[in-house]
Amino acid sequence: MNIKKASKDVKYEIEMLRWTADLLLKPNFFKKVSTTIVEFFPIQSKNPHFLGTVHDALLESFAVHTRNLFYFFYTKTNKRKKDDVLAEDYLINKKEFITQRTNKTDLKHLTKRVDKMIVHITYHRAVYNKKTKLWMVADIRKKMDKTIDAFINTLPNEQKIWFK
Repeated sequence: MNIKKASKDVKYEIEMLRWTADLLLKPNFFKKVSTTIVEFFPIQSKNPHFLGTVHDALLESFAVHTRNLFYFFYTKTNKRKKDDVLAEDYLINKKEFITQRTNKTDLKHLTKRVDKMIVHITYHRAVYNKKTKLWMVADIRKKMDKTIDAFINTLPNEQKIWFK
C-alpha cells in the first residue's frame, strides 16, 4: 500500500469534482461553448439534443467523482474492499477530521442516487421526475469542499504537499 502514489488518484478525483462543478455552474457555459463544439462536431451538433448530451456527460462525471470521494472520505477501514484507498489510510487526525467534515448523513443520499440514476440501469430511474431529477451541484460542491478541506487540513505537513 503506497499512499503517496495513491494520493495522485485522490487528487485527480478532487480536481475532476471541482472542475466539472465549475463548468456546470458557469452561467451560459453551454451557449458560449456551442460555437466551438460546432467546429469540432459539425454533424453531431446539428442534433437538437447535442448540447444536452454534453451537459449530461459533465453531470455524470461530476456525480461519479463525487461518489468516489464520498467512499474515500466516509468508508471505515473495516468496511473497505481489499484494495480501496481510504482517507483513514493517511495520517489524519481522525477525530478532528470527523468533526470538521460535512456530516455523512448530509451526503448519504448521493450514493444511492448516483447508483440508481447513473452507474446502473435501474427501474428506479423512472421514479425521478423533473423536480426531483435536478442535481444541486452548488450545494453538493460546497459540502464536498468542506470535507476535502477537513481532510487536507488534518494531514501532517509532509502529506499535505501531495495534494497541492
